[in-house]
Amino acid sequence: MLEASMIKFKRYPYRVGETYGMNGGLTKRQITMAINKPVRQAKKLQAKAPLLAELITAEPIQDFDAKAEYERRQANHDDYTRYHRSCEAKRWHEARKRFFELDNDTQAKIIKEWEQLTIKASISMPATAVRFAGLVDRISGDRDRRLAKYEAEHNERMRQIRERQGRQIDMFGDLA
Repeated sequence: MLEASMIKFKRYPYRVGETYGMNGGLTKRQITMAINKPVRQAKKLQAKAPLLAELITAEPIQDFDAKAEYERRQANHDDYTRYHRSCEAKRWHEARKRFFELDNDTQAKIIKEWEQLTIKASISMPATAVRFAGLVDRISGDRDRRLAKYEAEHNERMRQIRERQGRQIDMFGDLA
């Protein structure tokens, strides 16, 4: 039986709580852009609705709190990172589950190709969970079965559309 330790992959690179931005704070440009954001948005609305342009006005933010803005951006960054890490983990768990449902020969094929792609290749591919899931999907034949099912559904829809339209004569006189 193959072990999970044979499959090494690169973890999602970011951690929740890593500082937003390079310097751990907002730059002068970011602060200026945040202060003038209402004015920029008003200009866009004025361009979209020229008849209401005189009603749409905005002033730069007078009492701008850079710390609050940084905390808001940090929270958004953490949420984004958390979401993408959970997506990667979900894909990894699904692929791992499917991998261990396969027979030993197919597992060996997957491990061999995984090692060739990630370790032994002259230009190795990133060993990510998504790439592993794609490899399992392709070698197990799930992808081909899924695509065949979608193609059959599409062909059935197209057949129904042609039936509804009836047999039409094309411009050269042949029946289509």
